[in-house]
Amino acid sequence: MNHPTPTDCDPTPYTAPMAVDVPAKPRRNWLLITLMVLFVGPIALMVGIVFLLAFVAALGGAVDHDQASIPAEATLVSSRSTGVGVTNVSPPTSFDLNGQVFALKFVADKESSGTLNEYVPEGETLERWSKMIAFRDQPIDAEPAAMAEAMADSLLEINPQAPYAIWHSEDGSRSGIDFATWQGDIAEFNVFVYARSPRGKRIVSCQYAERAYGDQMEPFLDGLPQRRRGLIVQAASLGFQY
Repeated sequence: MNHPTPTDCDPTPYTAPMAVDVPAKPRRNWLLITLMVLFVGPIALMVGIVFLLAFVAALGGAVDHDQASIPAEATLVSSRSTGVGVTNVSPPTSFDLNGQVFALKFVADKESSGTLNEYVPEGETLERWSKMIAFRDQPIDAEPAAMAEAMADSLLEINPQAPYAIWHSEDGSRSGIDFATWQGDIAEFNVFVYARSPRGKRIVSCQYAERAYGDQMEPFLDGLPQRRRGLIVQAASLGFQY
């Protein structure tokens, strides 16, 4: 598939020092409220962990970047909080990505929130993972760009210091967001790619996330400017599960 590929990714969002600080002033709109409803429950249950990874797409055309701080919690909490999903076809129990096997660890399918399939490397768990891939299909009537913006808004409420970038495909069919965030002893990088579902008024997305713990947090965050573009392209190669 033609995924938005940020060939001209501006590294600026990741060049400034990343340090935890005061929460940002909340900005709200109807889509943000909808997303927050989907996230609140899981986030509350996962205090101390870091939540939701906001997503990405690699755009093959011009890319627009919006820089701002992204809330750590939205990433630093399990992708579960975004309750979204994938098709009416049974998801594969595992798949290989660049020589690493990812196993299906969580499946959710609700009419109200959609479907969600989460994968982590074999041998890892949803409680402690180094990488995670998730596919979602949500019953939300919104544009991909609005989803990326709403994710940024929710992140900003949690970690105003977290850097992020938003990009859109030239035809507006796909939008992406990538960001770094941290909370407690967990640092996380997320890429989300959003698109309209071919099955009606729904949004599908794929998410790729990586985590570092404890004394590995600082080198992990410091190395993101060099690794960021490659990770975005890798995330975009995942495609969507319809």
